[in-house]
Amino acid sequence: MSRPSSPPFAPKVCSTCRARKKRCDKALPSCGYCAAKGLQCQYHDERPVGLDLIPTPSVSETSSTVEATVCREVQRIISFTGQYLDEVSVRYFQSIHWYLPIISRQRFHAHLLSFGADPRADFSVLMLSICMLTYAPDPDRSDGRHVDHSTLYLAAKSLFSLAQTIGRPSLNLIQAGILIAVYEYWRGELDRGFVSIGGCARMAYAAGLKRPTSLPSMDNDVYPDEEDGSTWWGICMCERIGVCDISIVNQPLLSIMPTEVDAFSPQESGCVPSTPSNIYQDGFRQAMRATYLLDHLLEVLAAPESEAKQTHLQELDNSIQVFLTMTMQRFPMASGVYCGGISIAIRGLFLLHRHVLAQTKDPSGDVDYPKGAYPSSRAALDTVTKIVSDIATARQQLSPDRLDAYPPTYAYLVRAALQYIHEECQPLTPGSWLWEAEKRLQHSLELLKRRWR
Repeated sequence: MSRPSSPPFAPKVCSTCRARKKRCDKALPSCGYCAAKGLQCQYHDERPVGLDLIPTPSVSETSSTVEATVCREVQRIISFTGQYLDEVSVRYFQSIHWYLPIISRQRFHAHLLSFGADPRADFSVLMLSICMLTYAPDPDRSDGRHVDHSTLYLAAKSLFSLAQTIGRPSLNLIQAGILIAVYEYWRGELDRGFVSIGGCARMAYAAGLKRPTSLPSMDNDVYPDEEDGSTWWGICMCERIGVCDISIVNQPLLSIMPTEVDAFSPQESGCVPSTPSNIYQDGFRQAMRATYLLDHLLEVLAAPESEAKQTHLQELDNSIQVFLTMTMQRFPMASGVYCGGISIAIRGLFLLHRHVLAQTKDPSGDVDYPKGAYPSSRAALDTVTKIVSDIATARQQLSPDRLDAYPPTYAYLVRAALQYIHEECQPLTPGSWLWEAEKRLQHSLELLKRRWR
């Protein structure tokens, strides 16, 4: 009598169990977990890594079917990166969350526990956006397979659009859109990032997100009832950072800064202690204060030239410098936590003093600037360029996969400093500090391109 044949098994775990980082019995056609949960079990080891990762669900599918399809596709894509869901989560909350704490860790982990069993397209897209931002290809990966960032980006954008099509704007989807915009900023796609963050503002209005009436709290985490406000803060900050560098200037901002907030209080900045339990939220608060100063600066710069405008610019210059001094002295050992606010303030100084230089060199101007305005602004720009050059030197000591621990405003600073050197400081004298700074900043920009391409 012939021996009964053993049941067939897949060579590797299914995409669902891999994403859950749980044991899989590898049974065919469906593993035990997927069979028990009524999930479609898929083994994708034979599929090549490339453009086929970009999903193309059928338009004839029902909404609930598309939700499950999106969830399944996200699990498959993440599995191709060689990461597990909990690894992606840990990397996010130990890097990007430091300078952009818009997501409640408590609510996020609750959704993560049911990921796959309760498929939701909006959370799936948020998960993929986080994976895209935190992913760093492993050159020592045993199977030799790698997913490039462009493929992840196209997949995230495709699924984001699909999730928008099948449902109403939601908090998860808005947060995913913010992270996609951050990714575009990091890559230097400034116009595209500005369009993306503007879309997030429109979705936030449509979803009825509660706008904040105070600065972010000093608590150690973003609690679910604070998430609407933190998400709005993230939109306001990213949109104002983005508008500084878009190719078509004077575009309107879609997000509105809360008017009830006491945006800049030197007394509070100097007396509220920072402790290990609240330092990250305090860093976000300072970034919002810097955003208020930048918002005011953008309003003043848009006004016609006048003596009153000159006075406002002088006042803002003083306020930004006071903010910078106090923030950099606030908690010196944790300067990385405050680099978001510091970067926004420095970007504001570049914007302000480049405007002054342009006006002092314009013979057709309606209002004359004081004689000392030009050398004063040149000195200010030299100072902030030195600061950015020093920051670039420190950042070059980091491994490329840790560059996501710093905000996208860092990339803006590098570009702003290089623009100043190339447009205002030519010709450069070999061996001068500007010549050295230009080389250092160019190298830093190349590192950023390599990390996000």
